[in-house]
Amino acid sequence: MFASIPDGSQVAYLGANSSISQTTTEFLKAGYTYTLSAMVGTRDNAPLDGLDATFTGAKIELLADGNVLASATSGTPTQGGWIPIQIAYSAGLGDPLLGKLLTLRLSGLALGNQANFDQISLTAVPLPAAA
Repeated sequence: MFASIPDGSQVAYLGANSSISQTTTEFLKAGYTYTLSAMVGTRDNAPLDGLDATFTGAKIELLADGNVLASATSGTPTQGGWIPIQIAYSAGLGDPLLGKLLTLRLSGLALGNQANFDQISLTAVPLPAAA
């Protein structure tokens, strides 16, 4: 199905108009930038069983308390290949969602699409101090 997999031998895959999510143990804190990154892939043996399995994209989202902080839709990898996708969110002092748990959501976008995800990571980096 793939020429190679970015990290290990397993991937998460989603069918049409579906999503998976995970609530982390990380709380939104002021003065941090949160970066969600992943690799998005498409199978090398599409279309399957006469379905139009044309890859139409995948989406990643970072949420706090059910509110979308940042999101992005992927481009289209070559058949059997992978491309990176990344979003970032910086929380300021007045952010109304401070102290809320962060959730990651991965989605497949359209009928016939199988979105594959690998190498998913969330990092939190302190913002530089103001001069």
